[in-house]
Amino acid sequence: MASLTLESLPVELVEEIVAWLDFHDHCALRLTGRSVSVKSSKAAFRKYFLSKKLEIAEAPLEQFVSVTQPGRFGLWVQDLTLFASIALHAEVPPASPKVFELLAQAFQNIRNDSPHNEPLSITLKVFGDGYLKAAADTVFQVTMSALRRSGLPIRAFNAFAEGYSHTYGGRCSFPFSEIPDALFGGSTADLTRLATAFQPCKKIGLSLAHYIHNLDYIRPRESPLRPDNLFELPPSYEEARENTRSLPHLLNLCPTLEELHLVWEYDDFEETAGVREELYFFERVVASCQFQGLKKCTLSDIRMSEATLMTFFRQLTQLVHLDLTSIYLDGNFDGLFRLLSTAMPELNYLHLRSLYSSSGTVRFLHEPRNNIVRFPSCRPSRAQILIRRGADARRSVITRTRSDQEQFWNNTQITQNKLKVAQPMPTARLVEVELPEWRKDSHLCRMEDLLPGKERLAVYRFGHNKRRENTETISLAHQSVPFWPQRYSVIHRKCRTGYCIGLGSTSPHTRRNINEGSLQQRYSS
Repeated sequence: MASLTLESLPVELVEEIVAWLDFHDHCALRLTGRSVSVKSSKAAFRKYFLSKKLEIAEAPLEQFVSVTQPGRFGLWVQDLTLFASIALHAEVPPASPKVFELLAQAFQNIRNDSPHNEPLSITLKVFGDGYLKAAADTVFQVTMSALRRSGLPIRAFNAFAEGYSHTYGGRCSFPFSEIPDALFGGSTADLTRLATAFQPCKKIGLSLAHYIHNLDYIRPRESPLRPDNLFELPPSYEEARENTRSLPHLLNLCPTLEELHLVWEYDDFEETAGVREELYFFERVVASCQFQGLKKCTLSDIRMSEATLMTFFRQLTQLVHLDLTSIYLDGNFDGLFRLLSTAMPELNYLHLRSLYSSSGTVRFLHEPRNNIVRFPSCRPSRAQILIRRGADARRSVITRTRSDQEQFWNNTQITQNKLKVAQPMPTARLVEVELPEWRKDSHLCRMEDLLPGKERLAVYRFGHNKRRENTETISLAHQSVPFWPQRYSVIHRKCRTGYCIGLGSTSPHTRRNINEGSLQQRYSS
């Protein structure tokens, strides 16, 4: 029987030996001979290429094409992050045709010669200090074009859904209009290859926003550098309808979907028919898609009706993980909370945050301290964030809406305050609340006792030279402001002349006119 040597051992066995060695022993093993060095190094190089970040630019893509040639380690990639970088104030040029061709060629190389024959996981990102959304559509376009031309199977597709706060200062999303272009921008053969690419997909995450056109230059809406003459147009109804129809087509390309993550990023447009069509895009998704195999669901900043909510969750009997953040519901959540405790036996993680129903903000009552997340200034009755794990996730959720608290305060006899509505001003309306003298130096909590619906009030620090001393002023910054009662914050500060109270809002999503009658009804006893 011939004796065994390290050179004669198969690569797989050498890799198992290397896995038990520390770094210094591995280095010593590589010095024993060229053949052993090659065999013992393959696993390390392959591990390095399992997860890679790739910039959407010509030079990195050319290098990626070279390392995905037959026999190269780039074919072992399993988790690929495609990203673009943007500097502050920098313009974002469109991607060149060569960029589209290079990524498609690399994807085709992986599809044809991958040694592991497993679907790829793709994540899209934008890094930098500039306006991230300006580069997001380019990354999405290039990626979808490469998938459409190559048919590379993917197991997960995350387009900017994870890793961003999706609020002012942390936005990143792609326009809704990119979806129909990605699906129907090529030939029938392209669509067939795209369906092949998404067929094994188990996880999909999308961060969506309005389609905005007629932009000469882009600056973040929240930035002071945004020019005054920035001209933005929301989508027309026809454009929005085409966009909302295309999203179910994309999701239906994933018949075995197990994880769904949808995020909506708002733009402060007047609610036209087109804007409303895109805001309620989830209605189209539920009407056209089936998600019986879904196990993990994350929805953020989405509007829908109660009927849509119930239709969607009734089919999720295998749900394990549920995360709902900033959901605006036309109706109430009582039916959903019953489903969570009766029809989802496998649920073991529940995260509910900032749920808004037609009745008001949903508050979670009688929860253990470990299940509630609240700010230091937030009283237990104002808790809006609930986190449960394990069997506790299926326990009945007990809630109360803010409108219930408003009714309590409205039923309390308040005789110390008198309301006078001043004449409307071009940019503001004033409501002056005159308080008895003994209240002026009282503790701040006394102030709360005087104001019904106090959860809608925010306190701001005004200067000491107010035109009327010893007067509490509720200042509306605009004549048309969001007026869902659940969207107003409470901030208490004491100013030199007493307590100055301003009506504040945490969300610009729904605008309703505030008239004199509504103010008197809400702020008078």
